[in-house]
Amino acid sequence: MSHNSATGQHPQSEEFTPRIISTYLEGDETDFHTQNDPDQPFERENIIERRHKVDVRCQHKDIVHGFYSDDDDFADPCSLLVFEFEFSPNATTRRIKSATVTITFSAKEKGNPDPVVKAIFPRGTFCVEPTPQTETLTRSAGMNLGGGIMGAQVSGELKAETTVQRETYSAAKIKGSINLQGRSWGDKNSVSWMLWEDPVAKAGVVTRMQAPVLLKRQDMSHFKAVITIEIKADTLTQLGSVFKTNPKDDPVYYNPDRKVPMKDHLLEYDIDNLGRQDLQPLSDVTLITVLKGAVKEM
Repeated sequence: MSHNSATGQHPQSEEFTPRIISTYLEGDETDFHTQNDPDQPFERENIIERRHKVDVRCQHKDIVHGFYSDDDDFADPCSLLVFEFEFSPNATTRRIKSATVTITFSAKEKGNPDPVVKAIFPRGTFCVEPTPQTETLTRSAGMNLGGGIMGAQVSGELKAETTVQRETYSAAKIKGSINLQGRSWGDKNSVSWMLWEDPVAKAGVVTRMQAPVLLKRQDMSHFKAVITIEIKADTLTQLGSVFKTNPKDDPVYYNPDRKVPMKDHLLEYDIDNLGRQDLQPLSDVTLITVLKGAVKEM
């Protein structure tokens, strides 16, 4: 099988600097940026960790390097990355109203080609556990009547009222997209997920989201990802601390030559045909976790 480049993508790695910033609460226990291990700088598991009135975390759940297809015409190198994001309040009165996750990919070294984002899941807009509601609407229509009797003017109004009930829904939402970030040309190099709470329930965004990203590459050179998370918390949480610019976490570096034992992967992959991998089974969303059987009788 031949693994020649077929994308024609030009080198782009350091011709832009991502201007995305993430924010966190001043005074967090983790008031430092997450760094790469100097002895093992590639593919760190723990990407972002912020702990305070609300916890915000990001980590790798799986990393697979292979090829897009075993067809010689589409045999570009390929990487499948699975990320897990957690959004957890640390008090019953705290919540995260919305969150935006952005991941921008580029070559690690200047002059090498950037990865291209081919697929993600979820992509598009999704409702999470819609909550049904019944709305009652009352409409009224009036009719004016007038007449004269022996010079006296008499007028009145008749009203007809109609009551209508309808079922509506409110829900937390997730929107995923593949984007062009930091430049106005070339292939798409970035992904984003926007999360919103249910505007009626006001219980915060989903507490956990697992999302895969499929990348197509031109060669086996190292590449990197800059991951940022911006959150909007409830008013009480925001007033309780001052939001400030996040000290930048180290980019995540990837080494396509690094091999992971198959038993350590989420699924059994065909690494020569990663372009055919169904991404939905690698995705998961949790709104709340209910612990059943917690009531016990002695």
